[in-house]
Amino acid sequence: GALTPMARPNVVREETFEALQERVAALEAIVIEMGHGQALRDARSDASASTRRSRVAPLTEMLNDLHDSPPEEPMSVKKEKAAIDQVIE
Repeated sequence: GALTPMARPNVVREETFEALQERVAALEAIVIEMGHGQALRDARSDASASTRRSRVAPLTEMLNDLHDSPPEEPMSVKKEKAAIDQVIE
């Protein structure tokens, strides 16, 4: 007989895929509205790059990264993270 969607686990129903696309679009709109459009573009670029062959950084670059202290987050970022944490909890 014909294969059902359950018999083919890698096949996603078109309705399910469209619903996921709508949800992603809504989440992206929220991220942009929160002022993180550049971060979204960077994440898309990173995701796209991760599907390509990755480049290993030179050893000296990796070692330099170990010695650099992380930059202090601006207060606005700390407040926004706290607000997000409150919504999530």
